[in-house]
Amino acid sequence: MDKIPQHIAVILDGNRRWAKRNRLKNLIKGHEEGLKRVEELIDYNIEYGVKYLSVYAFSQENWARPDEEVKGIMKLLGRACDKFKSHLDKGVKIKFIGDKGGKLSDKIIKKMNKIESLSEEIQEPKLHFLPAINYSGFNDIVNAVNKVIKDGSKEITKETIDKNISTADYPNPDLLIRTSGEKRISNFMIWQLAYTELYLPDILWPDFKRPDFEKALKEYARRTRRFGK
Repeated sequence: MDKIPQHIAVILDGNRRWAKRNRLKNLIKGHEEGLKRVEELIDYNIEYGVKYLSVYAFSQENWARPDEEVKGIMKLLGRACDKFKSHLDKGVKIKFIGDKGGKLSDKIIKKMNKIESLSEEIQEPKLHFLPAINYSGFNDIVNAVNKVIKDGSKEITKETIDKNISTADYPNPDLLIRTSGEKRISNFMIWQLAYTELYLPDILWPDFKRPDFEKALKEYARRTRRFGK
């Protein structure tokens, strides 16, 4: 494929609906199936030469979901960290974005910090993987602005925010994939997605397989990015 995006961002939407569609009483089963797709997605990105992959795993708004579901997702996030750790041997360098404080448990935060520490040992990563956990695009911008003010800058500009946003060390996404047919970005990387190409397939995330990923790449390759020019 001639034109491969350097950075792909994914909103993993439709896990609960997948569980309901498959008549599963435990909605966490949908999230568990979705985690399998994330692991496969990591491999697809390495195979196709994508350098950066961001996934919207848990937003700050998701805390408003029913308590039982949130508890189940938190347990799954702990397991997800263990699974992500296994990808380090493949040359995947992992950096979590989002608020590591708040309602996240110390156990999950410890696992996240451990993975990031081990990632620092990877000198030539095949893929930079950025899971967004307890993330808010609004807060990402607010935090960046506060850093600029704290540093004593005389004015706030696009450049100063770019240097202080949570993804300052990474290029902005070239392609955003949001599954389930929804047509919004739901407070995910709202600063970084200004000129990102959007691909919005009407498929639930747990059903997103290799052919669907390849369709997204082919659609991206057909587009001409003008950046307002």
